[in-house]
Amino acid sequence: MSALPETPLSSIEIPWVESISQDPARPDGWLREFDSPLNLLQTEPFRENIKQLSKALSKLVDNHTIHYAIKANKATCFVEAASECGIGVDVASLTELQTAVASGLTGSRITVTGVVKSPDLIRTAIEEDAILVADHREEFDLIIRESRKLAKQARLAVRVSGFSDHGKTIPTRFGMSPDELRNQLRYLLENSKHVRLEGIHFHLPGYSATARREALKETFLLVDTINSEGGSIRFIDIGGGFPMSYLKSEDEWNAFWERNRESPLPGVSESTSYPYFNETTLPGFLHEILVGLRKEFRERDLELRCEPGRSLLANSGATIARVASVKPATHGRTAVTCEINGTQIRPRSGELLVDPILIPRDDVSRSPALEDSSFHLFGRYCSENDFLFRRPIPFKTPPRPGDIVLFPNTAGYHMHFLETHGHGFPLAENLVIDNPDSPSLDRSNTTKASL
Repeated sequence: MSALPETPLSSIEIPWVESISQDPARPDGWLREFDSPLNLLQTEPFRENIKQLSKALSKLVDNHTIHYAIKANKATCFVEAASECGIGVDVASLTELQTAVASGLTGSRITVTGVVKSPDLIRTAIEEDAILVADHREEFDLIIRESRKLAKQARLAVRVSGFSDHGKTIPTRFGMSPDELRNQLRYLLENSKHVRLEGIHFHLPGYSATARREALKETFLLVDTINSEGGSIRFIDIGGGFPMSYLKSEDEWNAFWERNRESPLPGVSESTSYPYFNETTLPGFLHEILVGLRKEFRERDLELRCEPGRSLLANSGATIARVASVKPATHGRTAVTCEINGTQIRPRSGELLVDPILIPRDDVSRSPALEDSSFHLFGRYCSENDFLFRRPIPFKTPPRPGDIVLFPNTAGYHMHFLETHGHGFPLAENLVIDNPDSPSLDRSNTTKASL
């Protein structure tokens, strides 16, 4: 089968990434000191994203709280920045909870939404006055049991599901239906000495503003029922899943899928890929969800909470790796093997649909790549399937061993969610470059000696 024609997917402009790509000596020095691959982290865009999200929410509701979803990136620098910016965090494990506490976060600035909550996690959450989001009756029982042992009341929210989008129930394995929660309400109120029900939580898959708006309206009715029965709900948490855009050109995005429909790439489909180009801005998305609902929140004295991860990390990270070899392969391809493996830049599904940036290691002028050149990037695992991209990459000049490949905008779900260190290769170090002249390793790092 002939190679898919090269269709560019150009990254949006990120000033600090542009600066690095134009100064080869700097990333070359970092790779020499910290090895390849290397994750580069910048907290200033993260802080700016928090400001912009808060500004957008303030125009739509009286009271809101943002909780950064730590699962999107394990680096501690973002948790510390969240604490400094006055927002909270969403944690899914005891390790994440301990990181949050060590970063100065306590109480309702921590929301615990993990799918599997160990007794240690529940106990620590109760001790720290964190909000525990319960998913089912068995978790109610676990939380009540640990509360009794500690002789301290747990703060509780309940995850609700079973909402619809355009008349079809949104499939999910998480949460309970509104009717099921109503059936469990008496049990929770009878145990109010041990658990205090403070909020309703939902998190919808996909990126439909309409579905979130309808879920909110249904949740208002549920709040009314609970409070009329003696409850005291003070917040609704709409989770995350806020869109961001990686690409600067909608035309390139559409052209890529048109080519892919003609000659499909294995494992790459529109249904499983993140929408890397988004025409809807974050303020526009929130406006679609919340416009006209301020009164509903105000009448019930409710706070709006949300738990974005990826969108807060927009433009806050990149990954760099050294080119190890460039050689002919079958089907007329040129195989570019890099000192990284595919899991270290791969999201939860699909692949990174943003073109990498080639940073030549020298200033020697190079001839442009031939028109029919087809560069395919692979990782260092001893497997034919350790591809970095299933699609050919349209480099303008041929890469050479020793060059650097920069993968832009990898902070949200690309760096850490699937990373592995097979063959004994260490995980990538996480380098905070808020001051590029004085970078520092993030304290979440696992030292190479321990692997």
